[in-house]
Amino acid sequence: MSVQIPERTGLELVELVPSIKSWDIAQSAFLQSLIWRDPTKIIEATKDYLNEVYIEGDCVEEVYDLMLTIAAEPDHPFNAKFLHQHLLKLDLSDRDMVWSIYLAQNYDQEGAIDRLLEWAWNAEKSHILDDAIELCAIALTWFLSTSHRYVRDRATKALVSILYPRPHILLKLIEHFAKVNDLYVTERPCAVSYGVSMMSDSPKTIGELASKVYKWIFSDGKPPVHILLRDYALGVIETANYRGALPPEIDIENARPPYQTDWLTNIPSEDELKASGKLFASSRDFAGGGRTAIEFSVMGFGDFTRYVIGTNFSFFPWSSCRLHEQGKFQIISERKRKAEEFINSLTDRQRQTWQRYKTVQSNVELLKRLGKEEQIQKIGRAFSEDELNELSAHEKARFLKMLGRSKQDIFRDFVIPHENDPQGREFDFDLSTAQRWIFQRVFELGWIEEKFDWFDRHINRNGSGRHANKAERVGKKYQWIAYHEFLAYVADNFEFVGDDLYDSQHKYRGSWQISIRDIDPSLLLRRVPDEYDFNNTITWWQPVEYVFSESDEKEKVNWITQVEDCPNPIQFLEIENPIDHSIWLTLEGHYRWREKESVEEDPYVRVKRNIWFQVRSYIAHKNDSEELMGWLQKQNFMGRRMPESERINEVYIGEFPWASAYKQYRNEEEEWVVRDGHLPAPVVITGAGYTCENGTHDCSIDETISALLPSSWLIQNMGLRWSAGKFRYVDSNNELTAFDPSIDEPGPSVLLISKEKLTSFLIENDLVLFWTILAERLLVRSSEWTGSVEMSGVYSFQNGILAGGPLKAWQRLSSGEKRLLE
Repeated sequence: MSVQIPERTGLELVELVPSIKSWDIAQSAFLQSLIWRDPTKIIEATKDYLNEVYIEGDCVEEVYDLMLTIAAEPDHPFNAKFLHQHLLKLDLSDRDMVWSIYLAQNYDQEGAIDRLLEWAWNAEKSHILDDAIELCAIALTWFLSTSHRYVRDRATKALVSILYPRPHILLKLIEHFAKVNDLYVTERPCAVSYGVSMMSDSPKTIGELASKVYKWIFSDGKPPVHILLRDYALGVIETANYRGALPPEIDIENARPPYQTDWLTNIPSEDELKASGKLFASSRDFAGGGRTAIEFSVMGFGDFTRYVIGTNFSFFPWSSCRLHEQGKFQIISERKRKAEEFINSLTDRQRQTWQRYKTVQSNVELLKRLGKEEQIQKIGRAFSEDELNELSAHEKARFLKMLGRSKQDIFRDFVIPHENDPQGREFDFDLSTAQRWIFQRVFELGWIEEKFDWFDRHINRNGSGRHANKAERVGKKYQWIAYHEFLAYVADNFEFVGDDLYDSQHKYRGSWQISIRDIDPSLLLRRVPDEYDFNNTITWWQPVEYVFSESDEKEKVNWITQVEDCPNPIQFLEIENPIDHSIWLTLEGHYRWREKESVEEDPYVRVKRNIWFQVRSYIAHKNDSEELMGWLQKQNFMGRRMPESERINEVYIGEFPWASAYKQYRNEEEEWVVRDGHLPAPVVITGAGYTCENGTHDCSIDETISALLPSSWLIQNMGLRWSAGKFRYVDSNNELTAFDPSIDEPGPSVLLISKEKLTSFLIENDLVLFWTILAERLLVRSSEWTGSVEMSGVYSFQNGILAGGPLKAWQRLSSGEKRLLE
């Protein structure tokens, strides 16, 4: 009736029967009818009654479920644009009280939230009209307001997924959310923009997106004070610059830090916080609940203050020295230099008194650390602290009498500070200012007990331990906003020292330098195929089967040295894809065969046989190939004798290998390596490894994702480009050239490269490819090693021909010695 009456009469059922307006069943029927009725039959009375139902409060979740269900319907008056106007006009805390908590409480209930996330991220959408995609994107962007990390992070990835094929819609989305009053929301469209720009293969698209983001964030020289938001926005500009698509109106230096933000003037003291009633006066005042959680987390001993703010560490990447003034490095260097010059300038008599002064000071410090009884035991009497201070002052005065006025000034201004604090600890940043400002800011953002205490008490009531990937309190949301704001203020006003005190060239360039990134917007995978069965599962890129015959323990011991039955490495160095018959070379791979356990045998007693192979490859100059081949054939590669592929961290997959996040700490001149002088000629490593770990703050992934990539040298010199979303690299003709097939199919992780394309590249550049093979046959009882044979071999690829082998084998004896097997 709630559908038919409005469609036939133009009146709502509750207009005809006003007495049922407040009935739960009438309200629910009305809300459900809005999904099914003709949208043209929705009138002002419909909107009025919807507002009544919402304001009454008992059906708020049903109202939001309704809006999300019809969010992407272009012709429906209650679609995502209606939701957008409703949410946009709310204050931050009011919106969080109703909408953000609704998202947190109804996620993972197989309802409207889950359906929209799943559809946007994974469904085929090429047939969907732009209007529907735009509406879906608007609804998903509002998901970014919630403190629930799973919802927020998965909405971020879903937005990248639906928008990178249609970046023109992203330009509209930025307009919709340009003035939203929630930095938790504003930050992530910048992240989405960076993800889309990294994934795009259109310079025109990248340039348009850079222009839009620059105008939104940087054009007035005062970007929002939020360190991650700025980082994502700058990434869009840097991507355009790298791809040669930077619009002429963009001043890239204006988009790079530091920015012109004044330092905070409203940092309260602890006494002021207590007087305001926000901070409990003593531990006896703790009442539990959301406010207690905030205080413990920020001002107490919670993980947020200890490991995020960093009070547990003796390191913060900024000093207390202001930008554009003398920095910590300069000060301690000058003190050290002046102190050394001072000591070198002393006469013999002054030097003797100086040594006496130093000895007395050292002894005084030692005695201060000892108790009275220990002092008596060591020197026969005890000293009061006043006596020790007097002794120290006396020796200092005695030494100063021997100095002229100029040397006394140098002693006071440089020598004493250097002797007392050679590391310049006095210039460490006072993190208590961060604690107090962040704590106050949480309440300024709108946290009050009446709105959030119940939710914050119960959000993790079933326990989530200390893991980062979890649903969080609204108070924790405000903590994160305040923390990222505070870091932005610090970055704009204080000297960045990084992790190397003695590198005066350090400048703050991006969030990767301080390890605060929490999501990779260019990685759209949630998981990789289930780990393959190590027991002889064959894949097209690992076509080798190894069968462990039935054997008793004595036969297994003999099996160790029967190396002739080992798999032939050539079988997985050059392989054919059976689907298109393309030929691939394996640049790096890791293979293993394990003996299956028998259910009848005790796993802690039974001896099991294992074989593993490790394949690595290197490129060398053809002129060096003979010398290298001769040297490599003599080696046992066990013990990490050869250079290994780098492991990428703090770098998004779409940033490798061009972005500053990757390049800042890498020297391109060192790409040709000789492994500490061991190799007779330089080589280049062909692979690299990427890992995005589960259990971190990124809640968009279901498990740790790892893959092998071409090395930065190979990408740059072969003109390869990352192909959006997965671990595939294409050439200038957009043809697949290198990839890790284990991302799409179960199997061992390997790096494959087109034989045809690599052959052409090597010939054109007078280069040769070498493989090193390291393998081991071993017996294991539980976790106990009972015997092994190590194997090493070398193969080469030159002028399209693969040659090399066989493997050499060394038995490792119980004495630790190794015996070469003939």
